[in-house]
Amino acid sequence: MSANTNPPTWAAVIQARRDQLGISQAQLARLAGVPKGTFQRYETGDREPPLSVARAIAEALDVSLAELAGQVPAGEDPVETPGLSVVGEVMQARRRELGLTQTRVANTAGLALEAYQRYESGDQEPSLAAAAAICSALDISLPTLAGVDPRPIELNGKWWATWQGGFGHHDQADLHTVDALRAGDTLLLDNAWRGELRIFSNEVLIGWYRPPGMSTRSRQAVFLWLPASEEYLYGRWTGVAANNSVVSGWCVLARDESTSREVFEKLARDNVQPRPALKLPELGSWGSG
Repeated sequence: MSANTNPPTWAAVIQARRDQLGISQAQLARLAGVPKGTFQRYETGDREPPLSVARAIAEALDVSLAELAGQVPAGEDPVETPGLSVVGEVMQARRRELGLTQTRVANTAGLALEAYQRYESGDQEPSLAAAAAICSALDISLPTLAGVDPRPIELNGKWWATWQGGFGHHDQADLHTVDALRAGDTLLLDNAWRGELRIFSNEVLIGWYRPPGMSTRSRQAVFLWLPASEEYLYGRWTGVAANNSVVSGWCVLARDESTSREVFEKLARDNVQPRPALKLPELGSWGSG
């Protein structure tokens, strides 16, 4: 079959990205685990890849599903490796959350009701185009549909904050409460101590805070990590003291006072982190199997 003169978005992205990487169709087909003849039909647009195959092709091309589907320009979305077993569960949960019927979602997505029902029940895997249409109807992203985009964690409300003193005052700690308000990927802190933190991957927060005292400069950098327990965050603050020296200390935010004190004492007194740091492999072992 001859090449499509107006190939679908995914076909155009595949061809453009493959040319950019300088690899052949045979090489890319092998990387994606797809027969060469089948892959050629995907690239020409004569055949539409199912979601699992689209995922494999996207991974081989080092692009995301959203980029492959043309939802975002190449280079603006992180690569994801979704699991398809949760697609139906995500569809059902989101549809019920919105209070919609299967018929309503199917009509909005431009799909036959029977096809939508097979997707939601897990009896059939949606194609990339069908998945994109379902995402539009349910107002979610492709990574969310594939189960790799975690829902926002609950950070709003009152936190007990413990901050270690700076140079010459490491044996001192300031314990107080802060009020947190999440706005998208930003967490705003208020109540005497003000700050603004960016949230990355729902586990790392980076930003600044402003203490009420004058022992350090007005704004300090802060790095916080949220362990899987979601009961507290801990990390380091760094700033410039009045004597123009760079100072740093531990900081902890917890939902209750006792946890904030307990975690901080382990950090400041024993220098023991609640979670051990990952040990990087020796230099000679990088790239080995």
